[in-house]
Amino acid sequence: MPASRDVRPVFDPGLPPNVATRLRDNPEVLIPKSRLTDHRPLRRPLLVAGGTALAALNLVWAAASIPSVEAGAFGAYVPGAVVHAALVGAAGIAALRTTPRSWLPEALREGRRRDLWTLFCATPLPLSCTAFVLGSLWWPTATAVLSVYSAAALWVAFGWTARDRFATAHAHRYLVPEDFSSSYSALLTDVQRTIDRLEEAGERFDAAEPLAVLRAEEWRIASALHRYQRQRAEYLKKAARAADRQERSTLTRQYEQQEQEYRELSRQRHRILEYGKVIEEALRTPQGRAEVERALASGELLAADRSDGGS
Repeated sequence: MPASRDVRPVFDPGLPPNVATRLRDNPEVLIPKSRLTDHRPLRRPLLVAGGTALAALNLVWAAASIPSVEAGAFGAYVPGAVVHAALVGAAGIAALRTTPRSWLPEALREGRRRDLWTLFCATPLPLSCTAFVLGSLWWPTATAVLSVYSAAALWVAFGWTARDRFATAHAHRYLVPEDFSSSYSALLTDVQRTIDRLEEAGERFDAAEPLAVLRAEEWRIASALHRYQRQRAEYLKKAARAADRQERSTLTRQYEQQEQEYRELSRQRHRILEYGKVIEEALRTPQGRAEVERALASGELLAADRSDGGS
């Protein structure tokens, strides 16, 4: 299903403001309904488990290396340091290469800072050897170094996946452009353009209440349109496999009901478009602006929208 590029993400107006703001500010992590069951649920636990295990490995290595340091046995210390460094480095580089770009912190998505992360992943061995050579200063130095790598591992585990986990937790409260076919999305883009007009008017007048009504309608229409598309696709599949007259008759009734619902969405789109035109025309003249201000203050436009079958 080709996605519409003109549609903006649509959010349930019932979302708490702080949640809606956080989702709106990170559109790249919003998940289309068709991808809710893809690799994401598996990849998140892998990152969390891997990062946590790596942080624990640093503690194990610190404890296991104490006897070698106390004995000054550099030959026994180095093999363990090599294994530790290899595991830390490989895990850090693999995390960067396999994590979806939208999950990564913005600084690590491209450019020189990605190279710096790779360099950071390659430093455990020289730092471990430097700490050993320092002798009496080994413990504070090693503690500082391993604390940094433990913090980085936990950051990968929980920081990189935080936005995606948040978007997944609220996935039933928003719809994204990929959820809408370009064949049907024009009515939703028209509603969003009307909202834009009213927001422009709201820069001069108090349009909070009618904007709330239109945003509720935007969500209602988006949800109904997404449901219609899904039902339409299911109908086409079943119709192609229908084997007897009774089944075809049942499918025909379902089709007619779906089309009736779509026609109602189209009528509501027309009413909202007319509403937007009234505002746009009125704002062109000082007298018209005064009329809009008076109507918004008295609630006339809001009442008219509701009387036309709005939310």
